[in-house]
Amino acid sequence: MKKIEKPDFRVTEILTCCYKSVTDEDFKRRLSDSITEIEKYTYEFEEKCAHNQVHELRDEYTSIKLNKDEMIWLYENKLANQKGAGRKYYDSIKLLSSDGRCPFCKIGQVSTVDHFMAKSIFPGLAVSPLNLIPACRDCNTKKKDNRFTTSENTLLHPYYDDISMEIWLKAKIIEEEPISVIFSVIKPDIWSDCLYKRTKVYFESFQLMSLYGFQAVDEIINVRDKLVKIKASLGEVGVFKDLKESVESFEKIELNSWRAALYRELATNEWFVNEYLKD
Repeated sequence: MKKIEKPDFRVTEILTCCYKSVTDEDFKRRLSDSITEIEKYTYEFEEKCAHNQVHELRDEYTSIKLNKDEMIWLYENKLANQKGAGRKYYDSIKLLSSDGRCPFCKIGQVSTVDHFMAKSIFPGLAVSPLNLIPACRDCNTKKKDNRFTTSENTLLHPYYDDISMEIWLKAKIIEEEPISVIFSVIKPDIWSDCLYKRTKVYFESFQLMSLYGFQAVDEIINVRDKLVKIKASLGEVGVFKDLKESVESFEKIELNSWRAALYRELATNEWFVNEYLKD
């Protein structure tokens, strides 16, 4: 997962913008009466995110005068809709991933916005910026509308959680033909058990083992001919040198990219160099 910058606007700004475009007077009045309460609920959510306590967040906020369907309508018609009054905020959130890649899988292109806390369960957060995360369509589909019940099964949040500083992603070559690669989560020594379990929840929720596995096999197939030529001219030592240089290169970009993990495995796997790279 990639940590990204938080949105620089508040839910009050979004609600005020939406308010101005509402024509139904009753809805408009109740929306106006709800703005302060939605802001309070949003603040409560943000505080719990900062301390990994979102599993304690109540899913009902009775002071909000809009019901579940109306809050979802507000999101779908005023934010997500191309012609919605608040569409500029939706588009701004999509741009928060600086390289345009989904912060969850780091492969797909950002094409939509995902609710960290499902709007079907927490409608009071349906338009709260820190509950809205840029995502690719595949990850948005894979993430289920589950309720977090403990700190350990709470999904990692791209605005709050940073797991980029230690190696936690491991690749393992299955030493047989056709070649395959299995990815898994390992626990760095300085991590708490809770962070380790949350990372596993994230990894499994977005089905990254299979996604990264397919990418890795394609990468191996694409570089095989090059490595076979290096082996023919420089021997196994030359291949290992090239693979270690690739590790250094990919780790400089991102320590836990699937490529960095793959090349860490390739650079130490004698079967791959001795057997798989036979001409």
